[in-house]
Amino acid sequence: MPGIDDALGALRDLGSAFLLSFFFPIVLFTAINGGLALLLFGIGPSFALATALGLDTVLGLSIMVFVQFSLAWVAAPMIAALRRVIEGELLPAALKRSMVRHAWRAAEAMRGEVDVTVAYHQSLKQLLTTEKAALIVARDAGKLLGAITDSGKITAARATVTAAAQLIPGGGTPKGRRKILERIRAAVAAVKAALELNSVELSEAAVAEASAALDQAQGDLINMIEAAIEDAKLNAEEANGRLHAQFVRDDIRASQLGNLRAVMERYTTKAYGVSFDYMWPRIQAVITADDAVTPGISRSKMQVEFGVMMIAATTLTCMVWLAVSFFYAAPYLFIAVGAAGPLLVSIFHRMALEGQRSLTEAVRAAIDVKRSTLLEQLKVTVATKTSTEECELWRNLERWSLGEDPKVTIR
Repeated sequence: MPGIDDALGALRDLGSAFLLSFFFPIVLFTAINGGLALLLFGIGPSFALATALGLDTVLGLSIMVFVQFSLAWVAAPMIAALRRVIEGELLPAALKRSMVRHAWRAAEAMRGEVDVTVAYHQSLKQLLTTEKAALIVARDAGKLLGAITDSGKITAARATVTAAAQLIPGGGTPKGRRKILERIRAAVAAVKAALELNSVELSEAAVAEASAALDQAQGDLINMIEAAIEDAKLNAEEANGRLHAQFVRDDIRASQLGNLRAVMERYTTKAYGVSFDYMWPRIQAVITADDAVTPGISRSKMQVEFGVMMIAATTLTCMVWLAVSFFYAAPYLFIAVGAAGPLLVSIFHRMALEGQRSLTEAVRAAIDVKRSTLLEQLKVTVATKTSTEECELWRNLERWSLGEDPKVTIR
């Protein structure tokens, strides 16, 4: 039965999410704290209480673990608040402003890279347009000679074109772009000089090979410039993609995780002209356990929540043990915790970021694939033929949900 299968699938997903993002971090750090307290110090508030009451070591350790587990269990529902802290929302105002300015500078640097790559692409296109005409003029001038007057120029032109073509894959860096433009201009000048002093399309046996080589050099030059233009276009698209995958221009947030979340939430506005808060809950309502998009969304959400929970647990554990090792004069533990803590937090933060990136792509895919199903469930008459008309339909539906009266036809 579909209803029962969906319910069982939801329970399985809930169980996996609970174990990975909630239960496992608690058990892990409870065990770490309990083991360190027992093996290194043999202390702990609950353990000391058990000793004072005359209880044995095993029972005292059990009480200590139970107390720690209970405290962690009580704190675990705060994962939403912890995530908001990591996203930079629940921070002191001054710190938040400073982090937003830092993120804005990073976004501006990426935007500058986009502008540079676009300008480089445009300069190559302009160069091709201009030099094509100049090469035709030089070719016509050489034809008037009707002979090969300087074969050395042909050899030099072919070598210059070959050298320039080898640099094309390096157009993704400022240094590579400058060198490519220099080599292309040098190749254009060499080919033009060869064309002006030598004739193409000669059939005499003595000069046919040199004439054909000159014609080939001109063709290779044009192909090389076109290849450089295509490479520059791809670099510009990649730079623009990196920018829009990490930042929303008018919604720069304090942290990387917050900016990635903004990218996800702004997708529906850009693609369909409707707010994320309107569209995504309704898309979720039509997603079933058997849908291809479901596993990706579930895994990504669990990865983000696991990363957030582990960041919080690692930070809390390090703070406690740094204090304990300081007051109990344990320098080796102090150094070990101080070194391992930031490394672990960095690892778990990277895990949360990658999970958020995956979640963004999974949510986008779900919206793109399931939006037609949602329209069917809403019993809306769909007569759209263009993306503009579809955006207008979604905007009208959102206005309708707010109590306004747009033109929406219901079957």
